[in-house]
Amino acid sequence: MKVVSMRHVPAQIAARLPAAAELFADRGLEDTKVEDVATATGVPKATLYYYFAGKEQILRQCPAGWWALR
Repeated sequence: MKVVSMRHVPAQIAARLPAAAELFADRGLEDTKVEDVATATGVPKATLYYYFAGKEQILRQCPAGWWALR
């Protein structure tokens, strides 16, 4: 996998990542598309790709401990 350094993620986007975490929890990484994450978070797909190389990096940025609260 190509390693890409991530840009600083603005707080407005980071605050919406729990919606992405919920998608990953419900569908799994393989069955969740970046387009689905864009729809769920309200963040345009192009903006997500500006800050993240792909859905794996989005998942890594989801709030720690969120899964346990579900």
